[in-house]
Amino acid sequence: MPVNLLLEKNDLSLNNLPLDQTNTSLLMKKNYHTNGNNNIFGKHDTNYSDEDLNYSLAANPNHNTVPSYPIFSFNSEESFPSLKPSAAASAKAEKETKNQNELGGHNGQIDKKSYPKITPLIKTTIETLRLEANQQSPLKEFGSKSTVGEVARHVMEETHTHIDMSTARKTGITTFLIRGKPDDVHRARRMLMKELTQKVTIKLSVPLNTLGSIIGTRGRVLNSIIETSGAKIQLPKRNIGKDASIQHPNSEYKNEMVEIIITGDKEGAESAKKKIETIVEEKTSHITLKITSINSEFYGLISGLNNSKIKELTEGKDLKIEIPLPCLIDADEKSKPITISGEKNLVNNAKIYIENLYSELQCTTVQASIIVAKKLHKYLDEELQKDILSQLQCSLIISPSSENILIRGSPIYIGKCIQNVMDRVKSIHIDSLNIADVHSSETDQTVYAKDISRYFFKKKEIARIEKDYQVQITSPTLEVLLKSDSNPVIYEFAGNIENVKNAKKDLTKLVNSYPPYCILRLNLDPLLHCHIIGQKGRNLQKIREQYFVDALFSDEDSFNSEIVLIYEGKPREELPSASVVQSILNGVAELLKKTATEMSDIVSHDIHIPDKYHKYILGPKGTTLNSIIKKSNSVVKVKFSTGKKKDTDNIIIDENMVNVRGVSFGVEYVVKEIEKIVEDLKLQELHSHSVTFDFPQKFLKNLVGKGGNNIMKIKEELNVKIDFQDGKVTIQGSKKNVEDAKSRVEAFAKKMEDQMVIHLSIPVKHHGSLIGQNGKFVKRLEEKYKVKINFPRENLENKNTHDKKSNMKNEVTIRGDKIAATSAKLELLDLLDYEKEHGNTTTFTIPMSAVPQIVGKSGNNINDLKNETETRIEIEKSTSDDPSAMATVFIQGTKEGIEKAKKSILDTVKIIQQQVTRTLVVDRKHHRTLIGPGGSTLRNIIVSSGVVGDRAQLAKIVQFPKTENISDKIIINGEKVLVDKIENKIISMVKEIEEKTTLVISIPSSKMKVIIGKEGSMRKELEAKFSVIIKIPRKFTDNIQENVEIKVIGKKELAEKAIEEINNFIKTEECCIINVPLNSHQCISENGTFARRMKTLHGVIIEYNDHLIPKQELSNEIEYLNTEVKDINDKYSWHVIVDQDDKDILWTLKGKTEKVDQVKNIINKIIKQVKHYTATGYLKIPSSYHGIIIGQGGTRISQIKTETGCYISVPRMNNGDLITLRGTLDGLEKARTMIIDSLNFVHKNI
Repeated sequence: MPVNLLLEKNDLSLNNLPLDQTNTSLLMKKNYHTNGNNNIFGKHDTNYSDEDLNYSLAANPNHNTVPSYPIFSFNSEESFPSLKPSAAASAKAEKETKNQNELGGHNGQIDKKSYPKITPLIKTTIETLRLEANQQSPLKEFGSKSTVGEVARHVMEETHTHIDMSTARKTGITTFLIRGKPDDVHRARRMLMKELTQKVTIKLSVPLNTLGSIIGTRGRVLNSIIETSGAKIQLPKRNIGKDASIQHPNSEYKNEMVEIIITGDKEGAESAKKKIETIVEEKTSHITLKITSINSEFYGLISGLNNSKIKELTEGKDLKIEIPLPCLIDADEKSKPITISGEKNLVNNAKIYIENLYSELQCTTVQASIIVAKKLHKYLDEELQKDILSQLQCSLIISPSSENILIRGSPIYIGKCIQNVMDRVKSIHIDSLNIADVHSSETDQTVYAKDISRYFFKKKEIARIEKDYQVQITSPTLEVLLKSDSNPVIYEFAGNIENVKNAKKDLTKLVNSYPPYCILRLNLDPLLHCHIIGQKGRNLQKIREQYFVDALFSDEDSFNSEIVLIYEGKPREELPSASVVQSILNGVAELLKKTATEMSDIVSHDIHIPDKYHKYILGPKGTTLNSIIKKSNSVVKVKFSTGKKKDTDNIIIDENMVNVRGVSFGVEYVVKEIEKIVEDLKLQELHSHSVTFDFPQKFLKNLVGKGGNNIMKIKEELNVKIDFQDGKVTIQGSKKNVEDAKSRVEAFAKKMEDQMVIHLSIPVKHHGSLIGQNGKFVKRLEEKYKVKINFPRENLENKNTHDKKSNMKNEVTIRGDKIAATSAKLELLDLLDYEKEHGNTTTFTIPMSAVPQIVGKSGNNINDLKNETETRIEIEKSTSDDPSAMATVFIQGTKEGIEKAKKSILDTVKIIQQQVTRTLVVDRKHHRTLIGPGGSTLRNIIVSSGVVGDRAQLAKIVQFPKTENISDKIIINGEKVLVDKIENKIISMVKEIEEKTTLVISIPSSKMKVIIGKEGSMRKELEAKFSVIIKIPRKFTDNIQENVEIKVIGKKELAEKAIEEINNFIKTEECCIINVPLNSHQCISENGTFARRMKTLHGVIIEYNDHLIPKQELSNEIEYLNTEVKDINDKYSWHVIVDQDDKDILWTLKGKTEKVDQVKNIINKIIKQVKHYTATGYLKIPSSYHGIIIGQGGTRISQIKTETGCYISVPRMNNGDLITLRGTLDGLEKARTMIIDSLNFVHKNI
């Protein structure tokens, strides 16, 4: 139980301290007694007597006292019998009593009037540690005074605490009372638990990729956990798999689980486990599980056909499930687990699903087995297994170790499944062919069969036959063919009986086409094979093209010298006679031998090297030897007597021998390097050198360095071993390296002797500023001057007087070379002067709720404020859960900077306090509509409420629940007025959405274009008129007999009116087609004005074929045609085109019958009026003059039209200079003249 002893001015209280007999040792001031309930560590000092304690308790009426407990005296001889003190002890006691009396007390008591003047300097904590008998370590020494006493005394010295211990004889409970500073008390408690309690072991599985975070930079995180918990933590040993996971974070090792072993006392082990689990939780949200409890025979049923069940489970999710295939499981892999990896919750759900499915299959399926000859197993292919799984829901498991085939499935289909398997087995016909029997006259049939088989493999002839005849052919492997044995070369055919016969016949024919005389064997040194082959096989390619001969070589590492030459023959020609073929092969063999002779500089060298050195010559995975051979720049082969012997090796190596073969200069280099390695090994083995010398003990920690960095550097660079003991250093290694290491160590000692230490007294309040954030300022000085600067720790403990302790708090030491230390001192003092000028401080409080916004993301806001005001700002957060809790803000800097920073923070707090958060419950089905496409609807709501900002700022105001979160709550943040506006708009919009209904109407397909209108004009008009949405299918046919369903969405009464309008329109709508002369189209349509006027006046829609309408672009280029142009005063271009044809254009009129008739009569009347028009004129006049031609209110152009009877079209503003006229030739000429006259008249009067 923790007990707090607070020394606060005139109040001394002991809280929560049970005053039983087992704890009275806390208040003892006596020497060590053998009684278990007494203090075992001798006397200790205290400044308070019994009377002082009684006075403090009386002065504190709020203290909880227990009346039933008698008040006892420290001076009571009955309660605390004393031992007879020595003379020296008595003298010391008298001196202490005299000193107390001089402080103002009488007879050892403190004057009550002067008592309130006492100002305590230290806060002390007392904590009780109780160990039950079953918790204590079962060591033989435990309980003996010497062992426990030594442990406790050691803890006291290490932690600067005071510990009292008592043991109850009846119960065996041991109680420790620990007194000191809070941190020291906690450390002492941990050390006692570690040394005196039973050890427990906890095994914890963690993802492999979190080990780095658990260890931390240079092991800092792991060391911190070990230090605070007192537990031992054993990490998994490094191996290839785990190293690969670090080098390849995206590989299959990424989600591997490894085991961490934690050993220590129960409390410490649990503490370490909790901290590690916290780190893992922060660093990963993905896990990997392996299910080992499922029998592998159920794997096929669990995964389903083509893994369909697993795909359904993992599709679109961060989840991966791997289930081994039952048909591929060997005898030693039956327990291969199912692996699930991905997001934690998904993995756990998938595990539950698979285990439930397994339980269900155990109850609903049965097992059956049949015996099938092992040679037929390989023909029960994957296609059959898929058919059985899909049609019969049965899984087929083929065992590689026996003839049994296991079937697992529903009892209904087991029989049929067995029948299918047996049918397949019966349908397989097997036959074999011994290649050697094809040419029985050959003396060495087996060698011929192996050579020709290797050639067939190279040419892929076997694969061709399998494909051509749909059979499976089993043949010896290439490794078997390269062995020098007499085993026959047999090919096995499996498949349909007819196909097997044909395939065997084809292979026999193929063998006959290469009789034995087409093969020649010769032996050449294998080191020359690469020269014979040539770069990228070019030499062989030349031989093949020139002599039609191919060559087979043995494995590169086999040291087999044999080369097989095979005559292929010319394409599409008969094979020559045996003598001709043999002549060709002999010629090629001589050519190869000649090439080998020209290149031969091959030597062989044997070295006697004991077998124990061979592994060092090879190096890890052969790296050392490969490096030597690579540096030789030649082809060299090295064989060891300890190496694995291959069947095809022609070289026999005796024991303790190494054979080196290759080009002479390469062999010479390799032999030399190998002998050098052996010499070094022998020297290291037989002549290991060591030296021991004195080293100043006071400099030992400097030599070792932080974390052992200094000494490790010497060890790694010189490959030596260095040990320290009793002021002596022992160095072991090669003689030269040992001497170098000794020189370095002695030079370091001399350097340390030359160093000086400077002591500076700097007020502790400036230490933080001088050190800088993460020590950046002091590190810069240390790196600049190569010195060591030490600031005192805040919890520095000193056993001397308070004055000396206070002075040490202000003491800063600089250690280094004299000149460097002096320079660092001057710069540090300059920095101190600067800090004093900028050392103004202020402290104030702000609500905890405002801290996140003040600090900003990753501290951006507070860092910007620091840089802007050039101040140091620290915020001490409250640990209370109270919503009204306050945080303390500390600012240091210049007065102006402090004021500016404080004002900025308080302004931010004021803004935050005006913020409100409101939760609005809206049915989730409306969320998508409220958000709108790309958030457009929501953005419009916010902006229309008066908010200005970018998308990121707007997104923070209204927050909808995430897709995976099934919630109806919408959260609105902001100022109250703004939140009210947004809330009202959302509520209004939701109400409007809920009032909407959807009505469906069937429209004849032939009427759809009328409802839509040109470019959707009619639909848009209906939507705008009735405030509804009309949804029309994208695709519909023009079939008159078919109907199309149209949806009308909106308020019920408005939707019904819209449907009524559509029905009325359909009933009254009439479609009429009339022919309009193409030459008169433009003047009648008036560039669309006529159609718009008819729609407005009569409600009739006019449509026509756009592709037949004359293009304006042609008119604009008319002046550039090669025709006669008449100019008036060389100003205005004029061109007339006489009508050439009488083509018509179809106009479609849509609307009510009576209205369509009216418009039709109007059009026919106009057609009659313009029927006599025979030409079109184009007059180019700058658009700036068009207003003159039109006249005020159009009076001038109307006059010209009336007098000439012509149609005149003046382009709109910024639409060109060309005026179009339509009429008779005479009329056009008269209209042109009147236009020019109008322009001339105006120009004359300007």
